[in-house]
Amino acid sequence: MLASLFASRSLAAVHDDLLFRATAGCAPLPRRQQLDHQLRDAGFTTTRWVQLMPLGSFHAVLAARYASRVPASTTRERKRQATRGSITRLEGV
Repeated sequence: MLASLFASRSLAAVHDDLLFRATAGCAPLPRRQQLDHQLRDAGFTTTRWVQLMPLGSFHAVLAARYASRVPASTTRERKRQATRGSITRLEGV
């Protein structure tokens, strides 16, 4: 879950966006569409947006990444490596 003020035309958002852009080391307020694309590119399959303040641009986004998106071959290889490690540990005992 991520909660943030997003870029919009509201006075509070424009004010904060201007301050963040003018401050060294800070980034402008994110745009909702931009963050949605970044979440999908990062592998998050479900996003739900919730407006936290009426008539405001303060939102929460809920995103989830499910293990089913991992290729089966990768999962099998991880299981083999884990099994090999436990066998090695038993032999060394």
